[in-house]
Amino acid sequence: REGREDRTEQPYVTIDSPGTQDMDDALMATPNATGWTLSIAIADPTAMIEPGSPAEEEAFNRATAIYFPGEPLPMLPDAISTRLCSLMPEVPRLALVCDLQVNNDGSLGDYSFRQAVIRSQGKLSYELVSHLIEGREDDDIKALPEAVANSLDQLHQAATALRKWRSEHALLSNDRPEFRLRLDENKRIRVIEPAVQNEAHRLVEECMVAANRCAADFLQKQGQGLFIQHPGLRDDRADNIRKLLEGYAPHLAELDATSAEGFKALMKHTDGLQADVPVKSILSRQLARAELGFEPAPHQGMGLAAYTTFTSPLRKFSDFYVHRLIKAALWD
Repeated sequence: REGREDRTEQPYVTIDSPGTQDMDDALMATPNATGWTLSIAIADPTAMIEPGSPAEEEAFNRATAIYFPGEPLPMLPDAISTRLCSLMPEVPRLALVCDLQVNNDGSLGDYSFRQAVIRSQGKLSYELVSHLIEGREDDDIKALPEAVANSLDQLHQAATALRKWRSEHALLSNDRPEFRLRLDENKRIRVIEPAVQNEAHRLVEECMVAANRCAADFLQKQGQGLFIQHPGLRDDRADNIRKLLEGYAPHLAELDATSAEGFKALMKHTDGLQADVPVKSILSRQLARAELGFEPAPHQGMGLAAYTTFTSPLRKFSDFYVHRLIKAALWD
């Protein structure tokens, strides 16, 4: 813990599914004169795993955690991912923290990265936080410490502003239906049910995207990084896309979808487009795959000039690696 900022008294909380054990992120927010100070604390497994160690090599080979129903396959050893590093409540934990300014209009201001020790003051479920946002007065909500309840209110306000900014200046991903499998005692599928996305899911998403945007900007300024590059529509589908637009959205056929602004305009204008075929859905199937690269490049699918992720280092090796890059820059 030497050299780390002590934030164990700050009202950080985790927001996740009730059964989650490998908790990567904890959040808090406070108001200020021009918006909010948003603080995203991310678990720091790189502090526990030596570069080039067998544990790191195994994590590299696995690349990601896989969550089979009832039987997760972790990327990191269980002792690290669910015990030593997981941001469990009321336990001091090492964290890499991104503090950032969210302006009233949802744009991002100054940010900083620092190494800290935090203590989550609550393991909250998406359902509970969603109920709080809706203004319910459940017993679990009434039992929250005042500092935590106030922080959650500010988190919701900041996330709402962030989402509004992204809807106007970038691109929001459509909420694709997801499903949860429930198994019987023999591990056979008993029921398939929709996984409902609520306001708490969107709150966490906006906080993660904001922190990851800051990480991309930070690494870009350092001159080295790992970035998620997304070129937008596939080049080999250009003729099919042009014919689709000429037939069902001729007013969009002349847009240059290879440019950032043209791609954003195309995707925004096809939202809710009244046509004989689902144009937006068909376009979405013509998208190229995102790739990792060492040079900053646009993430067209999100409408951002550069993007990376560092918010899931217990679950994704690319995020783990970005942690190493950020911390190396901080030490310099």
